Amino acid sequence: MLLLALGAGIGVVLPPLNASALAAVPRERSGAAAATVNAVRQTGTSLGIAVLGAVLAARSGGAESGDAFVTGLRTIAVVAGAISLAGAAVVLLARRAIARRSPASPLSSPPPLPPAHPARPARPAQSARRRSGG
Repeated sequence: MLLLALGAGIGVVLPPLNASALAAVPRERSGAAAATVNAVRQTGTSLGIAVLGAVLAARSGGAESGDAFVTGLRTIAVVAGAISLAGAAVVLLARRAIARRSPASPLSSPPPLPPAHPARPARPAQSARRRSGG
């Protein structure tokens, strides 16, 4: 049941996260933004596995009994939940601080993107002699 909730949560969070990261940068830098989001996600996943694995090992005491292992799993579930709630609080506080500083709401629509190719300057009118071929 826990893994089902985890999978559903990831599926709900990641698409808007990627969309908001890409919407915050100009189109020509969207590749770098996507790579940065992916690198941060992978780094966080790796660090999370390492930290929670260390907590599990310390809490279960290296014992081979199933009860000690389950106790360690419960402990890392609480630790992971606390880290997630702390992260959510940081994001909420940061969004409020940004909203107070900027006149536009962070949820308002971004300004329109410039055209992909700038408009070419108008050509000067051709002279009548050139148009008549003479």
